[in-house]
Amino acid sequence: MRGSEPQFGIAKSLFPVKFSAFNRAYEPSADGKRFLVTAPPAGSLASITVMLNWKQALAK
Repeated sequence: MRGSEPQFGIAKSLFPVKFSAFNRAYEPSADGKRFLVTAPPAGSLASITVMLNWKQALAK
């Protein structure tokens, strides 16, 4: 900060992280030195399950 006004620079990546379209969850530590990032296990393929006729399944 210079004076009472914050100064902003160009955004840049701090480290490589692969986010999916559905999951962008991260949390910095209290001291700001580390980040906890959710990620799929290495080598796994992302999947999605679509359940059709789910209202009928609830009735059973």
